[in-house]
Amino acid sequence: MSKPSQAPLAGLRVIEVSLLGPGAVGTHLADLGADVIKVEPPKGDYIRQMTWPIIEGSSLLHWHIHRGKRSITLDLRTDGERRSSWISWQAPMR
Repeated sequence: MSKPSQAPLAGLRVIEVSLLGPGAVGTHLADLGADVIKVEPPKGDYIRQMTWPIIEGSSLLHWHIHRGKRSITLDLRTDGERRSSWISWQAPMR
């Protein structure tokens, strides 16, 4: 039996800081094996409530555009989170 081939972008971590349409680029990267982490404001990306049908609290468009990604919430309007995000951006990603 042959080994399954490794995804072309396996091992690559991508930090996605976008709203709506540009998120589709990150989806393609996730489809190719990248670890895509979507950064959202505390209220979430407005695409979550933008269109119907709403499934489990989020729009089908959101589920489609952001499939295969992990997400975190970050409020850059507060000093503490700005400071901690600056530290995390400086840290090497492996």
